[in-house]
Amino acid sequence: MLRPDDSPPRRGFGMADVLILFAATAAALGWLQKPLEYRLTFVRDGRVIDNVRPATLVGAAFAWTWGLGVVAIRLRPPRPGDARWKHRPGFIACAAATVTGLVKLAALLVWGAAENYRFESWYVPSILGQLIEPAAMGVIGAWLALWLAGLWAREKTLVDDLGIVIGLAWVTLEALSWGALCLE
Repeated sequence: MLRPDDSPPRRGFGMADVLILFAATAAALGWLQKPLEYRLTFVRDGRVIDNVRPATLVGAAFAWTWGLGVVAIRLRPPRPGDARWKHRPGFIACAAATVTGLVKLAALLVWGAAENYRFESWYVPSILGQLIEPAAMGVIGAWLALWLAGLWAREKTLVDDLGIVIGLAWVTLEALSWGALCLE
């Protein structure tokens, strides 16, 4: 039986976890292959939005795929036996961003089907740009709920730290997007 000051044994960060993040990186780069060719040239006419937008889209692609990777790593067995792993801010940030992004993507697909929109003509950066706001708001809302409920229990592991960094990346991407719009 564990005493209150003992922490349950943790699974180390293994080769399978590295491979999951490697696959997430490959997915992000594959997703961005065409947009990178077209969008990562910076405009020299001084327009802030055109200079910030490519960086936010690249950040969104990596935050989305690495967030899915962190969720997959956390859900991989063996998980801790207690339910405390569900209250880790890194896992919660990635799960909230994933769920809110999927809801937004589903809404876009339903809207496109209702409008008889040709899905093959969708441009990947426009979809990525649409995922930033709901993901950031999902992260902020989930972290606020954890904090207000007194369930914020940070775990000092690479997985939780990576999840927190990804959550902060979503919030930063949203702040950059709004800042660029305000400076326009």
